[in-house]
Amino acid sequence: MLSDPSTGNVLVVSDDRETGERLGRWIAAVGERPVTLSGTEKFLLDSEDEEIVDLVVTHLDTGDPAGLSLLRRLIAGELLSGVPQLHLFRDPGLRETMIARNPSLELCSMGATPEVGELQARVRLASEIGRLRRELSRTSIRDPMTGLFNRRYLIHRLEEEFARARRYRWVLSVVLFDVDQLRKINASHGQQVGDAVIRLVGEVLQSRVRKEDVVGRAGEESFGVVLGNNHYRGAAVFASNVRTEIDERRRQIDKLARVYHVAIEKVELEGNPIDVVVKLSAEFDLVVLPYQRRRSSSLTRPDVGQNLLHQVRCSALVMPT
Repeated sequence: MLSDPSTGNVLVVSDDRETGERLGRWIAAVGERPVTLSGTEKFLLDSEDEEIVDLVVTHLDTGDPAGLSLLRRLIAGELLSGVPQLHLFRDPGLRETMIARNPSLELCSMGATPEVGELQARVRLASEIGRLRRELSRTSIRDPMTGLFNRRYLIHRLEEEFARARRYRWVLSVVLFDVDQLRKINASHGQQVGDAVIRLVGEVLQSRVRKEDVVGRAGEESFGVVLGNNHYRGAAVFASNVRTEIDERRRQIDKLARVYHVAIEKVELEGNPIDVVVKLSAEFDLVVLPYQRRRSSSLTRPDVGQNLLHQVRCSALVMPT
């Protein structure tokens, strides 16, 4: 995985380090920022790289079963499916065979020793397509104010996590954070202060979630966090930590005397994820889910006026054995 998006935008995957570095120099000459993976490093490809990579260029030894498998997975869309690709084939016969099966491959493949100018022209075009794709993808799934996932994509990911949890019998926690009296905040202190509150909560949530968690803006004044394979107590600790950090950081925004509260739902895996989100969003203070076995507890702070997050109500459904 490319952990630092500032390192590059074109991923060069080659079995031979020298060849990979030469391709990298050619690509850098047209203003792109290549990152080269060679040897065992090529297996570090991660689906999250789709958000930072504009183009994948491969130069693989297809005589090696591992190299051929990686090439086929890339072409089939099993890896980095949304990223433009340019494949340099060492075996002309294999290229012709693959093009016969998939004619579109002719537009994104070349011989192993291409003319430098032609390679650079293709790289420029494909990289620009990748940048436009990435920007379009980002704006379609991200909330512009906070940079978190938007409601539509949050529900989409919730459905995926439900399916995964049901399949592997994992626990799943869904946490909703609601900003109380946001309209009153806007009326009393101005829209900018209200927006600052929303951004602050988003920043805290983003800094607290794990890589595998999903966090997004569920509504105008609410946020949702999907904690995969996380038990009730873990969700309660997470919510408490968020409450504490927001309380500590509230001084960053002047003239705020806000009250926030949080509800946590540990969702029964046989439930419908969309129904759960709708119930949590529509009746946030009176969450009633159609399950019988249930336990709940609450964590309260006496100095309500001094805390942005003053109450954490935790309701947990017990999975049937």
